[in-house]
Amino acid sequence: MLDRTGRAVRLTGSGATYVHHARGALRDLATAERAVQDIAGLSRGSVRLALTPTFSAYLLGPPAAALYTAHPGITLDVREMPQDRVEAGLLADDHDPGIAFHGPHAAGIAAAPLFTETLGLVTAATAQDPEPAGPLSVREPAGRRLALLGGDFATRGHVDACLAAHGVRPHVAVEANPVQALSETVRRTTPATVLPDAVTDDDPHLRPVPPEPALPRPRRRTTRPRARRSLPARPGHV
Repeated sequence: MLDRTGRAVRLTGSGATYVHHARGALRDLATAERAVQDIAGLSRGSVRLALTPTFSAYLLGPPAAALYTAHPGITLDVREMPQDRVEAGLLADDHDPGIAFHGPHAAGIAAAPLFTETLGLVTAATAQDPEPAGPLSVREPAGRRLALLGGDFATRGHVDACLAAHGVRPHVAVEANPVQALSETVRRTTPATVLPDAVTDDDPHLRPVPPEPALPRPRRRTTRPRARRSLPARPGHV
């Protein structure tokens, strides 16, 4: 099964076939162990939750608290990442449920609607002008410095598509991946950003500026591999 000719050791064709089926057998064994763990009453194990970044900023707390209250022996492992990595990880059994945007998904991924996220333009709330501002044309960001998520995140794709549809090429002064980094940057500097309304509503240091027309309202979906939809996660996971 191993080709030892030359300096490198490689799998032969039959070796690669064996490894493929061996990995499949290990995955099947992991599935069986997950089922046993589920029957045991959810007294131990962990849930590996993967999600795109804006969700963790405002909706992770309540379900995490509910999980801990109902099953204090279960560990919650939260992983924040771009949407393509959420789906790739689900298919590789690297995490359990995922939360990502509505839209086409990779083959083998099943999804169900969860909620609709509303995005808005946000600036710092100053002592002189803490109240929400009136509507602002979506073309205004062309002359305003912006702090936005990096280009590999789905939220940024929605924002860029909306601005491009109105002929706007934004001046991006700051790019950051954590949503908290964007809100902290805007609170202390002059650039504006785009955040979920739920984040802005809970932060007195941020001032929403409703754009006209409104920014897109991307729907979030829970995702997981279609073949494993009715099963718990992995050995020691639920």
